[in-house]
Order: sequence, then C-alpha cells, then structure tokens
Amino acid sequence: MFYPFRPKVILALVLALGSLCAVAAADDRFVGGMEGVPLMMGLTEIPEERVDLDSPAGRIVQAAASGGASKADVLEFYTDTLAKLGWHAEGAGVYRRNGKTLAIELEESMSPGITVRFALFPDEKTKDP
Repeated sequence: MFYPFRPKVILALVLALGSLCAVAAADDRFVGGMEGVPLMMGLTEIPEERVDLDSPAGRIVQAAASGGASKADVLEFYTDTLAKLGWHAEGAGVYRRNGKTLAIELEESMSPGITVRFALFPDEKTKDP
C-alpha cells in the first residue's frame, strides 16, 4: 500500500499543531469573571480570593493571582496590554472602559514573587445623581 505521507510525518505535524494551539490558548487567559482583563503569563489565579457580587449599580468582581514575576514586569504588562484592549489609565493602577473601573494592586510577598489584586466595578462617573 502506498502512503503519500509517512505516518510518522503526519503524527509529527498533528503534535506540532496541537502544541501551537495550546500556546495560543495559554496566551488568551483572562482573569475569572472579568471579561477583557487578561491574566499575565506566569501568574496563577487564587480561586478562594474571588468574589462576585451583583449590586444595584452593577456587577462587582474581585480576584487575585500570584506568581514569580517582578513588580516592574507586571506593571509593564498591564500598562501596555490594557491600553491595547481599550482601557484608559486614570491613575496608578486605575483603568476605565465602557462604564467600568478596574483597579489593580500589587503586593510583593515574602518569598520571591508577587500577588496581584483585581477589582472590577461600575464606573463612578456613570452613576445617576
């Protein structure tokens, strides 16, 4: 029987494509409950710190992630990436987009690494007087 492609070559191609898909999926991670807020590579969410509430003014979400990244790397990532996603910086660690405010706080831990705290809530500017 004649095979135009060898089975090993086909298997290698399938594995390579699978690896590329896995890398793409890893790059498309977002903070749980926060559409449009990416989770930086190297950070892992802390599930027990997530809070998701509905209020009369809108949805409020708090989350945290930790990892071995430096404070400078995290600041650079979120400053660059959030701007590309349409978030507008309003001050140190505060961003606004589509009637929502995102606050990001960084805490350096005793061991090498950092904890990043996220809070997403309705924008104060859009509330009725």
